[in-house]
Order: sequence, then C-alpha cells, then structure tokens
Amino acid sequence: YEMSASLVGSEMCIRDRGGTYMDYQILTLDLDGTLTNSKKEITKPTLDALIEIQEDGKKVVLASGRPTQGVLPLAKQLQLEKYGSYILSFNGGRITDCRTGNIIYNKTLPDDCKAPLYEIVSRYKDRGIDIIAYAQDTLISGICPNQYTKLESRINHTPIVTSEDFLSDVTGPQNKFLVTGDPEVIEEIGEVVNRHFR
Repeated sequence: YEMSASLVGSEMCIRDRGGTYMDYQILTLDLDGTLTNSKKEITKPTLDALIEIQEDGKKVVLASGRPTQGVLPLAKQLQLEKYGSYILSFNGGRITDCRTGNIIYNKTLPDDCKAPLYEIVSRYKDRGIDIIAYAQDTLISGICPNQYTKLESRINHTPIVTSEDFLSDVTGPQNKFLVTGDPEVIEEIGEVVNRHFR
C-alpha cells in the first residue's frame, strides 16, 4: 500500500494511491532510514517540518526497537517534551510520555525466559555471538562484546558492561534481550529459540 505524506497548509495529510487526502492528528515515525539519514541525523528540512506540525497541534511519535535512552536524543531535538508527545521503544514494549517522563505502557518478557535464552545463546559463544540486556544507563553484555554489540552501544550512546554472571547481573523485568552476531548464526539461533519457546 503506497502512501505519501505532506504538509498541506497547516494540515498534515496522507495521500493514498488513489489521490485521496486523509487528515491525521498523529505521525508515528521509525528512526533509522525513515526519520534519520544514513548518518543517523535528522535533516534540517525534516526537523523544521516536524516542529511545524507540532506547533499546529499534531503529535509526532518516535517508534523504534532501540531502548528509550537511545531514542531520547532525537526526541529532545524534536522537542517532544514541549509538545507532549511519546516514545515507543523496545519494539513497542514501552511507551514513555515525553512531557512527564512517565512510562504509560510497559510490556516485559516473562522472568522465566532469561535462563533458557542465555543457555541457548551460550552454545554459540565460540561463533562470536553475544547477548545483551538493557540496564538504565548501560548495555550488559552476557558473553563478549562483538562488532554488533559495539554498534548497538554507539547508536544508543550507552556504554557496555561485560558481565561475568549475566543471569545474576540482569535484574528486574526486561523489555527485550538482543542477540548480536553474524546474520547466518543469528538465523540458526533464532530457529532454536523459536522451537524452545513455542
């Protein structure tokens, strides 16, 4: 389904393939490659347009698989706090009200999935795999940081802490675990994880 977005006067409109304009009050954007360019930056024309629609009373919502702290710099740049908007982080597992900082929705993984997931991923440690949990201001690396763990750290402006005892160090409810490594190994692990948790 093909659509194009534009500002028509002060209205935020979406036009479908048939040419019909639909007025929207909220615009939800993915970050990488949608909101941001290849340098992970919001261009000036995009920033100006998004500020303008917020000044006209529309909401801009940022949605990402990133943790909340990885979305905050972009939310600040877009002034989402000023305009009372939201961040959907952890693939929609958490929704944060930017005005208050309150978490208004929080879906976490069952506590009993951490140990079996770690056990499965650990079988692949000799193939350069890592597992990450998200703490408030750090990424907890459960095996050994690889190039993908380091990329996740850089994108989210979050330092890596390598854990000697991942199962003990990762405390509290988790919105997401991230397994990092080469795609063919990740695919193999994914099959095992899917079979285990069916």
